[in-house]
Amino acid sequence: MPDCYLPIDYVGYKVKEIKKDFAHIFVTLERVIASGLPNDIKTVAIEITFLNNKSLRIKLLDSVKQRYEVPLPKLNLPEFPIAFEPLYEIDVTQSGK
Repeated sequence: MPDCYLPIDYVGYKVKEIKKDFAHIFVTLERVIASGLPNDIKTVAIEITFLNNKSLRIKLLDSVKQRYEVPLPKLNLPEFPIAFEPLYEIDVTQSGK
């Protein structure tokens, strides 16, 4: 849906919590306004994992209900993610902007 159809102040989800460590960012989103579609996810967990300087993994999860996850092949990665000089930038703010 193009942005022009949404009210300027439309907020579907708000950022409830942000946690960070050396290899991850965990964000919890809470539904503010119903989408109009059935089965809205009320609380969404976002898990961002820094894999290396060129790659990261972003997972969106329903915090309340277990849902099907597409099985991913095991990647040949170090046991601990290593991203000392990443070529990407991730900025998560409490305002969501």
